[in-house]
Formats: sequence, C-alpha cells, structure tokens
Amino acid sequence: MEKGKDLSIPEAILTNQKFYQLLQKDAQEIIAGEKEKMRQRRLFLPLAYSDFQSLFCTFGAVCLLNRNQNKNFVIDENNEPVIKQLYRKQSVNMFVRKPLIIDEFGRESKTVLDYGNVTRPLSELLSLRSDAGTLTHGTTNFIFNTLSSDEFYGGMIGDRLKTMFNFITLQGESRRI
Repeated sequence: MEKGKDLSIPEAILTNQKFYQLLQKDAQEIIAGEKEKMRQRRLFLPLAYSDFQSLFCTFGAVCLLNRNQNKNFVIDENNEPVIKQLYRKQSVNMFVRKPLIIDEFGRESKTVLDYGNVTRPLSELLSLRSDAGTLTHGTTNFIFNTLSSDEFYGGMIGDRLKTMFNFITLQGESRRI
C-alpha cells in the first residue's frame, strides 16, 4: 500500500477487522432493538382458537347487521384458512395504536380538493401508517398490480402495500346477496 494514499471504505475495513466487528455488532444490536419495538407494538391476546372464532363470528354478525343483512357470519372451508392466519398471534395493541380496516379498498376517490388543493388522502394515510409500523387490514376486489398502478396509488405506495398487507385470494362463490 502506498504511503499517503486514501483508502476506500472496503480497504479501510479490511485493514481493521476489530473496527469491522464493532460495526457489525452495532448493526445487529440496532436490528434487535427494532425487532423488539415491533414485538411491543402487538398485544398477544390469550385466546384459544375456538374463543377467537366465536369472537370473530360475533363481530362478523355485527358487520352484516350494519349492512342490513340479518344473518350469521359463517366460518367454512373457504374462509377458515384466512381466519387461522389472522389468529398469527399478531393482534394490534388496541391501547397504543388503533386498527384500521378498509372495506372495498381501492374504490374510493383517489384525489380530493381541500380548499382548492388536490390531495391524496388515502395515499397519505397509508404512508403514515407504514412509517409507524401500524397493522392495517383491508378487503378489495383489485389485484396488487392494479392497486400499485399510477391510476390508483402509484409505485411508491405500491411498495408499501407489499409490506403492509398480505394479499390473500378467497375462493368460492360470492357471499353478497
């Protein structure tokens, strides 16, 4: 190595393994701290799956009644795999962050006028919730490629949708009346 030559970052790291190991340790501690923050955002409900099912059906019946459908919510072979996934011990901590459930995601107006200024309220909301790491649920008839297109939310929000949502297709006939 020439005297007085500036070292590149890789060369400097290779010349000082102890420094590299300290940086590596710091990075691992930061990652562990972020994982712990994510874990603390979630409240694990101490419910058996049967109790979770019962609670889920009760809230499902309330949603149906709000839509003027006087019938029970039914868990069957078409929706039970998804309901089991929602039971992945990852309920939102109700006391720290309120959950958001968006029904018919993608059908809302994408832009609105606010005192003459064009805003994209849902895109802004999704961006804020993504930054905060808050869990968000939604139902939609659109596929991911449509939602991330420029006509909907665009590529930037589309990338966030990949990390915020699990896109799960429900099979079977429509349950709408």
